[in-house]
Amino acid sequence: MKKYLFIILSLSMIILACGKKEVVKASSMEDLYKEQGVPVKVQTVESQEFNKQNTYNCVLSGIQETPVYAMVGDQVEKIHVKIGSHVKKDQIIMEFPVSNPSASYRQAQAAFTLSKQTYDRMKNLYKSGGVAKQDLDGAETQYKVNEANLEAVQQAVKVKAPIDGIITDINVKTAQKVNPGDLLCTVAQLSSLKGRIWLTESEIIYAKTGMPLTLNWNNQTFNGKISDIALSMNPDKKAFGVDIIVNNVKNQLKSGINGEVLINLVKKSSSIMIPRNLIQKDENQKQYVYLADNGKAVKQYVETGLENNLDIEIINGLKSGDILIIEGYNIVEPDQKINVIH
Repeated sequence: MKKYLFIILSLSMIILACGKKEVVKASSMEDLYKEQGVPVKVQTVESQEFNKQNTYNCVLSGIQETPVYAMVGDQVEKIHVKIGSHVKKDQIIMEFPVSNPSASYRQAQAAFTLSKQTYDRMKNLYKSGGVAKQDLDGAETQYKVNEANLEAVQQAVKVKAPIDGIITDINVKTAQKVNPGDLLCTVAQLSSLKGRIWLTESEIIYAKTGMPLTLNWNNQTFNGKISDIALSMNPDKKAFGVDIIVNNVKNQLKSGINGEVLINLVKKSSSIMIPRNLIQKDENQKQYVYLADNGKAVKQYVETGLENNLDIEIINGLKSGDILIIEGYNIVEPDQKINVIH
């Protein structure tokens, strides 16, 4: 029995001794902080140039790009171009049979020929006093109506390029049957490409027409600019549409590609930037940092501005030359003694 009592007593003394050691240890750390100060690292606040570069994804298309659709249902009789062909406006690029009954090509051509002959005859008669001005005007009107009808029919069976440009895609083959409204080909001008990016409410205030930008695609960089800025927010995107133009003089960019657009929205020659993680908030959600001043930690309230990656702009509360606590800032208290570690 005495043996067991001795063991129990010995264990109790050991436990008490350990507890005292922990109390002593904790007390010693607090005393150490009071005597030597909380160990911190600091950095001198310096003004620097601030560039806020934003990145956006953008799908590009030709500066002018026009799809060409079939106006009649029939087989494609001829294709005069291929992908990459340069064409002029109104150049015939495809043909359908002129015998197509829905086009009424021959009827329209005959009506035009007859009305032109009648109009020419009426002009000669009018000069000699053979017909009244009213008869001449009627013949001219009929001639112009038939001319417009023939042009419409010709466009249906002899498909013309709507603009100067390059054939970027052909969606049909010779002898292929198509229906009205089917896409035949696409004509585009690719010396410059256009696209649209979307800026938030906080970003749009910095965007300006003509602002330069760069486009990264396929490990290549191309220059461009902002061409137009929407004045109202898109309700679906919850953002503002910004149109851009990218130079493509060497035709390296393709219509439909997805590129990365980089814009320096903000550029300031002098700004104070600090890491965002140094910002703390009090019970009233006011932002503050800790400065080192005469061996003590000083609580300094700040106002923040723009963010740039991991840094944030300080627009009020800090100045060049202030000594900012960058390590240990989360364990110090106002007016607490600090020990700056180098």
